[in-house]
Amino acid sequence: MFEHRQNTGPKQWSRMAAGLLLFAGVLSHPASAQDTQPILTTVAGNGGAGNGGDGGKATDASTGLPIGLKIDRYGNLYISNIESHRIRRVSPSGIISALQVTPAGFSFNQPYDIDIDAEGNLYVADSLHHRIVKIDPTGAATIIAGISNSAGLSGDGGPATSAQLNGPVALALGPNGVIYISDYRNNRIRKLTPSGNGYTISAVAGAGPGNPPNGGYFGDGGPATQAHLNGPHGLAVDRAGNLIFVDHFNNRIRMITPEGNITTLAGTGSTTSSGDGGPASSAGIHGPSDVVLDAAGNLYIAEYAAHKIRKVARNGTISTVTGTGEAGSAVSGAAASGAKIHSPHHVEIDEQGNLYFTDYGNNLVRKVSNAVVVTPGLRISKIGGFDVPVYTVGSATAADISLPVGTDPSSVPVEVTGAGISDGVSVQLLKNGADAGSAPLSAGKATFTTALSLNSITVLQAKATVTLTASARQALPKVKGHELVKMELTASLGGPSAIRYLSKEGKGYTLAELQALATPARRS
Repeated sequence: MFEHRQNTGPKQWSRMAAGLLLFAGVLSHPASAQDTQPILTTVAGNGGAGNGGDGGKATDASTGLPIGLKIDRYGNLYISNIESHRIRRVSPSGIISALQVTPAGFSFNQPYDIDIDAEGNLYVADSLHHRIVKIDPTGAATIIAGISNSAGLSGDGGPATSAQLNGPVALALGPNGVIYISDYRNNRIRKLTPSGNGYTISAVAGAGPGNPPNGGYFGDGGPATQAHLNGPHGLAVDRAGNLIFVDHFNNRIRMITPEGNITTLAGTGSTTSSGDGGPASSAGIHGPSDVVLDAAGNLYIAEYAAHKIRKVARNGTISTVTGTGEAGSAVSGAAASGAKIHSPHHVEIDEQGNLYFTDYGNNLVRKVSNAVVVTPGLRISKIGGFDVPVYTVGSATAADISLPVGTDPSSVPVEVTGAGISDGVSVQLLKNGADAGSAPLSAGKATFTTALSLNSITVLQAKATVTLTASARQALPKVKGHELVKMELTASLGGPSAIRYLSKEGKGYTLAELQALATPARRS
């Protein structure tokens, strides 16, 4: 899909509290440099073209021209292959298979990007069929936008299934059921909004008057619908509702605010890859193809033409995660820093902070372990088998819990997810302030069975106390007369985690309190 035509011609992420990320990776055993060094491994593909190997190990299979990838909540990795026109799945145990779709005979034509919602529905940008397809957990496929095999630009304001798309290459799920689409050959970003049993389609960016068919760069600081784009690709939605997207041929990463204004976050338009250690807005980004956000709001960029994966921290500083700028194929198990990769296309991050990408030019899917610094925390993630929404605003401690019909309220499973905490830590569940039991954190999750009231307010909290390693204690600001020995994590249903650091005497401090107590008072 990339044609590599060239053109010539922010609002930054808020700063994270200093020091909060120091403790990811040191909450379990004292980690050695080898433990924490990002390592590049192969998770699918043997480097060959074609699509053989279903039913066997993913690393023994041929995965010709992998493009999109997505990980579901069960750890299954989905890969779109444009050579075989298929969606394939790698199980958590590493076995690869083809996704079976009904009705019989349903096919894709260069499926580019994929996304998955909380119910397990898979969404596919079926690029050369010029449509968006939804596949439910049973494998039933439905066209939700576009007219099959009819490329064009029409239909804004009406039903999405009556509209024309032209080579959609990326999609992203936003809040309230909205789906964003990079309509590549139309140089637009469009939006699907739920309406009745379907969707209404509208333009989000690139619909400005005079937008040239061969693309352009125009409009920063104004309405995105008046802006010009050039080959929009990967999309990501942050927790504030900002839509971040790749403006491929403009060699930039741009952002659309919830109010509809557009700005540039990263890239100068230069066709060089440069600027590590400095602000992303002054860096050169060459041929980007995709973006993904980690839980802390750091942005990762697949820099397709420069053979790199790069990171933009929340303070706006850019760096390289892996890739040297020269196409090549590092062996599995090599240090990610300095490893050669070839035309990375899409990027994804799992709950453990591992970064995955399609190493398109090498016909591989790769993983960079320990790539993302995971902020320690807990989250009540599932109740009665249903996901608790991640997009939560505020710090509510209670929620009206709706249980599915037929559920026995005296025995409801509650799942707590832990990030940046090792197995073996015991998690305590509190229901309306009373102890509802303890469970070990294993593989990042602790599961409880507890009684919940129907049609009433139930307050749920989860707590975990972690012994700090020597390096973590040493890194914390010092409080005179108190030795900090533990970290206490508390999650409330509907709200974010809270972190306190406990002294040997049992007194608790927030990070801000530690910093304030460690700062000498100014003399007047």
